Order: sequence, then C-alpha cells, then structure tokens
Amino acid sequence: MCDFFSRGGARGSLAAVNDFTATQPLPRSVDPADANGLFELSFQNNIPGLKVYFDCHTPMNGGCIYTPDAQMWLWLSQTNRGGDPVQVRVRATNAAGTCVGCHSLSRDGAKMVAEAGGQNDGRLLIVDVATKTPMVPFGSTPKSIFESWNPDGNQFVGVYADNGATDYNLLLFDGDTGASLGTIDTGSTVADPADHPDWSPDGSRIAFTRMGIKGTNQRMFKGSIEMVTKDGADWSEPAVIVPNESGKNRYYPSFSPDGALLIFNESQCNSGETGSECNADTDPTAKLWIVPATPGSTAIGLDRANAAGIADGNQTKLTNSFPKWSPFVFHRDKQQTTRLEWLTFSSTRKYGLRSPPGNGTLIWMVAVDPDKAIAGQDPSSSAFAIPFQDLGTSNHIAQWTERVIVVQ
Repeated sequence: MCDFFSRGGARGSLAAVNDFTATQPLPRSVDPADANGLFELSFQNNIPGLKVYFDCHTPMNGGCIYTPDAQMWLWLSQTNRGGDPVQVRVRATNAAGTCVGCHSLSRDGAKMVAEAGGQNDGRLLIVDVATKTPMVPFGSTPKSIFESWNPDGNQFVGVYADNGATDYNLLLFDGDTGASLGTIDTGSTVADPADHPDWSPDGSRIAFTRMGIKGTNQRMFKGSIEMVTKDGADWSEPAVIVPNESGKNRYYPSFSPDGALLIFNESQCNSGETGSECNADTDPTAKLWIVPATPGSTAIGLDRANAAGIADGNQTKLTNSFPKWSPFVFHRDKQQTTRLEWLTFSSTRKYGLRSPPGNGTLIWMVAVDPDKAIAGQDPSSSAFAIPFQDLGTSNHIAQWTERVIVVQ
C-alpha cells in the first residue's frame, strides 16, 4: 500500500486553496497545524474521478498521512484500469470551514460573486464559473453582503452595513477585480442603510431595500422598497416603490425579465417591529408580493403562489422567501398574444409527503402572468417543487442564468 501525505495548503474555503499534483514538489510553507485540518485527495483522468476527504488523524513530523483502505484501492484500480494516466491532487483548508452563503450569478453565467461568513463578515469571492476557480484572492476586495450584476457582467452592486461599515449607500464593484468603483448615493445613513440591491435587466435601474429600523444586512427590520434610475453618468435620487409600514417588513426586491415588475417579500411583525418572525432572514410569515416598478403603484399578494399544499393543511406560515425571476419571457399561444414569466422562491412547505430537512427550505417555482399583475390581479398560479433537489439539504436562493457554462 501507499501513503498520501501533505505539509501545505492555504486558509479559506476549498474553492480558494492552493493545490498540487503528484508531478509537483509538495509546498512546505504552511504546516497543517497552522491552518489546515481538512484535506481533499482527488484522482482524475478522462473518466469520472474519485475524491476522498479526510482530516489530519495521523500527524507525523509536521505533516499528515492518509492510508487508503482495501476498498478504496479496489475502486481506484478497477475504475482506471487500462485508462489514461491519473492526476493526483491534494487540496487543504481550515477544518473549521467557511460558510459561503448569499451569492449572485452574472446574467451570462460566466461569473459568480459569493459572500462568506454571514453577518458582520462580508468577505467576497469572485469565481470564474467555467473553470470553478477564484478570479481574485478570497477576501481581498472591499466588503459586501448582498450583490447583483449589471447586464454586461463587468460591474456588480453591493451593500455593507455591518461591523466596521463606513458607507451605507449602494456600493459599486469592478466585476473582474472586485475593486471599488464608488458609491450610488441613496441618502442612506447608519440609521437607515441600503440592503438587497437588484440591477434591472436593461441596466437603467437598481431596486433596493431601505431599513426602517437598522439591524444587519442579513437581519433587518421595517423595510421599504426603493429604486434609483440611471441619469446620464449619475443616478437619480431614490424613488419609493413600496413604503415601510408599522407591523410589516418589506424586502428583497427582484426585477421581472422585462423590468416592468418587482417581486418582493413581506412578513408580519406579530411580536414587535424587531421580532425574529420579521427580520428578513427566512421569516416564517414571509409571503410573495408583486408591484409595477413605478412610484405610487399598488402591490398585489400572490395568493395562489403563497397557498399551502394539501399536506400542509391549514398552515399559513410557509416562509415563502428570496424570489428570483427567470430571465426569459414566454408566450402561452402561437400568436404570442399572452405572456408568461417564471420565478423561483424558497419555502418550508411540504414536498408531497416530505418535509424539508430540519427547519430548512426547498426551492419552488411558479408561473406568473405579467399582464394580470399590471391590471391589478393576482398573476400567479400554483407552485411546484423544482425536481432533482437534494432533499437532505436546505436550499435557499436559486440563481438564474441566461446560458449554461460547460466545463471542457
């Protein structure tokens, strides 16, 4: 038998660590005890590979030893018998791990920006989707919590109102380097920061949440839905689309594919303005609402989309959260006289007889008739669960892209 060992690696998530192959000398600048306690060992050639994850359970002379058991060697030898040479690669990370949460895909599917650590963290990672590799070192850009890309994918907008914040407006970033490109002044202060930005499909507007009562970007209170519009080289002052209201929290706006409508969440504050059931973080009372993206419009509840399934009985607290639109407009008939748009959201409702794991959610999808929404009617239909989800995990924000990036 053969042992595999490591004496190097890097801090951070597995997406951002250094690696080496069997043809390279082992890096010796960082010992496992310094940062690394979790390792990935992969064997790859022209057929599906094999990956092993292990900790440093056999430390020796500043390194870690892993000995495959008989079953592992059998899988490895039989899978690759007569095939191309096998590349062996080891990657390492901190055993404590890094939680990569809120994320945003560029509309062309080429890039993804993700935020790590949750509240009061804000470190960003920009990833090349095709190669699954970081474009800039993890955590080297200015901080942000929620992000949204412009149509060209060369910029994204973010927000940061947590520990250490100095600018509570909308923040612009370079889409390749993550460098700061300045601020869109929304008149936001430490008392009423901007949150949840969404850039319109044509690039002319950005919708966002304004906190009526400050919390963190992840957990905020008494929100209103506002919007800025491109005005030459500048941006307009914010226009209120849906005002804040006592006893409610309105948040997480998202533009429809034609930019005419905004979907958003509204939750009820039954135990005070800052109760946990209305803090914008997968609120049990959250429901989906829609509104034309113009000031003074009337919002409409998506009653059919919000409705419980048969197995949910009379349950009304279904955590209908984090809606995102498909980027395409469809038609119901060959004459193309009626339109149809789709959106996804997360919910704790039951999937048939199954419940989401723990207190988690699954992703659901619903059809929307945009012309009914403009006419002031409920435009939604009954929702259905997205197939092929991992039913053992809690699934939250579904991100759409206009095309699929295939790794060659």
